Amino acid sequence: MSKRPLAVAVVVLAGLSWFVWTTDDEPASDPDAPATTRLFEGVAPSDVTGLTLGPEGKGVQLLKDGDAWVLAGSPPKPAEGALAELAVRSLVEADSLRQLSDAGDPSSYGIGPAAPTASATLADGRVLNLRLGDSPPVGGGRYALVDGAVHLVEPAAMTPLLRDPLDYRDRRVLPLDRDGVDQLSLRCDEATLVLTRGDGDWWIEGEPAYRAAPPKVAELLLDLVDLQARAYGGELIEAPRCVVRLAGPAGEASLILGPEDDRGRMPVLAEGELLPPPLRGEAAWIDAARLGALDPTVDAWRAVELLDFNPFLANRIEWEAAGVTWTFAKQDGWSRAVGDGAPEPVDEAPVLALLQSLDRIESAGYPDLAAAEDAVEVAGIRITQTSGRDVAITLLRGASRDFARIEGEPALREVAADLGELIGSHRLEPAP
Repeated sequence: MSKRPLAVAVVVLAGLSWFVWTTDDEPASDPDAPATTRLFEGVAPSDVTGLTLGPEGKGVQLLKDGDAWVLAGSPPKPAEGALAELAVRSLVEADSLRQLSDAGDPSSYGIGPAAPTASATLADGRVLNLRLGDSPPVGGGRYALVDGAVHLVEPAAMTPLLRDPLDYRDRRVLPLDRDGVDQLSLRCDEATLVLTRGDGDWWIEGEPAYRAAPPKVAELLLDLVDLQARAYGGELIEAPRCVVRLAGPAGEASLILGPEDDRGRMPVLAEGELLPPPLRGEAAWIDAARLGALDPTVDAWRAVELLDFNPFLANRIEWEAAGVTWTFAKQDGWSRAVGDGAPEPVDEAPVLALLQSLDRIESAGYPDLAAAEDAVEVAGIRITQTSGRDVAITLLRGASRDFARIEGEPALREVAADLGELIGSHRLEPAP
């Protein structure tokens, strides 16, 4: 027998089998329907005032509260607003790739009682309902039931409707505006550190007061306001490990931290009028490593750098040493005037190098005032920036050590000899 007729017969039989199988499992699409149509015509995301997601009795209900979203409950809890808006758009802007004609029983498409559901309540009282089913045996898409009709929709567009209900909870433990915080305190065991914002800097309260390191304070504030709960319903904290307090003009908030457990978690309790009412007194669990080691000692927070400025924003330097004053000003370029003399141009490179050197100068120690009683002022520099903020430093020379006084900071700093060499004897000559 020839192999060619047998091969042709196999191909024909396979084609017939595929035709029968596909026509039995999926009704033909409506030939008069456009390629894609909006499932809910004439509805905009702004029309939605409520959203319910998930199988009946097991989902999450979101409600619009002004411009914010909340999770329904007693009391309502803050919701993850961006994700709620994304879910609303996914529902009301969903397209039908095609509608199945004569679909029959929706359960044959996986749209049964346990199917994922999404319902949106509109401002006019209407309710939009969508139920998701299986994917078709051939091709892409996913079945969806809307107003009794089965449609094929794009699966990726439905992803926000299938998130874990807990994903819609705003899990921030301290959802505060960090710019509204002007005092921060840490109390761990018997040690307490208090940081206060003033004159553009953070200060460590004490005698004497020192500037706090700006990056460290900024990092801690960011860690606090972004702190996420892993779970809710933490244990009663009988012996707090640390207490963090944040205060501002609108009130204060505290975070009480308990000891770490063997799963790397830490119980926390948030309190205070700065928090939304539903979060006050709520216990939660956080990752113990999220806040790191909270160290309330002064040494851990003092600003090591002497001058906090940006060398590239400087536009004026007033420099005095050995009874002579030099004034450097930047307009089209840098110029130098000695005393009351006329300005002369100077090269930009050495001026910038001086500014960068000053920006890198660090404390060599933190002496008490008595250690510098006999020190004599020998030089000083004031730097003005385009932001309008000035910084200034005065060099004092003692019998065996050099000290620096930072304008606005009551404490003295011990400095290495390189600062004396830099501003006590360094000169910038006019450009040739």
